Amino acid sequence: MFVINELTVSEPLLDLKVLKKLNFSFSLIALTLINMALMGGVYAIPLFLQRLKGYTAMQTGILMFPSAIVTGLMMPISGKIVDKINPKVIILPGLVLLGISSYQLAQIDLNTSRDMTNLILILRGAGLGLTMMPLTTLGMNVLPQRLISQGSTLQNTFKQIAGSVSITMMTLSLTSKSDIYYYRLSEQVTPFNIQAAAFLNQMQNKLALNGISLTQSQVQAKSILMGLLKKQASVDAFDYILMLCALFVLIALISTLLIKIKPKVETEPTKG
Repeated sequence: MFVINELTVSEPLLDLKVLKKLNFSFSLIALTLINMALMGGVYAIPLFLQRLKGYTAMQTGILMFPSAIVTGLMMPISGKIVDKINPKVIILPGLVLLGISSYQLAQIDLNTSRDMTNLILILRGAGLGLTMMPLTTLGMNVLPQRLISQGSTLQNTFKQIAGSVSITMMTLSLTSKSDIYYYRLSEQVTPFNIQAAAFLNQMQNKLALNGISLTQSQVQAKSILMGLLKKQASVDAFDYILMLCALFVLIALISTLLIKIKPKVETEPTKG
């Protein structure tokens, strides 16, 4: 109803007819997806570090601070030079860098070192800094002057929607995938699984050496194994939602490739 109303009223709150400009629409799609990837990472990464790796809030902030600095430095630089050259020269490498770093984030586990995580986050921050401002400017440049305000309003609206949708998706996916992965992993714990049986026997022997009875050691060994499986299921769930962020970037890259950049025609001064 909202879309129909905005298309039919004489003075719409959001002029959706702006979307008829395909270059603007493609840039808006890319910008929206990048914001979804951004907010997905902002939601998932601190949770992963604190919930699974045992980082404090201070340690998490210190780890993520360099990437924020890199993003803050790259955004004004890319914003200043985007009008001087073809914007795709900046945007496409930024998207490739963002996509690769997002994919690498989806591969991290409990054994990934702090330095490696920091490096991936810095590369991700650089990719964000190279894409956000140029894509925003590119979208505005394809609109006539009378539609600039409407285009800016649409961009800001879609950014807000993208953030809300992304966090909702990540929250639901994290909960559901954790349960699914835990169920799949626990299914493999059978008397016929050699690795599971060997782990249980090893844990039972260690517990028995501490003076715990055979029955109690069996129960505690199974409890420890289930706890490890639950933790691994959570890692797999975090990797899944971070892979979604990488997918968002891939689609944004495709959308950016569809934008046609019209060459600027320099007008010669008239000879008097």
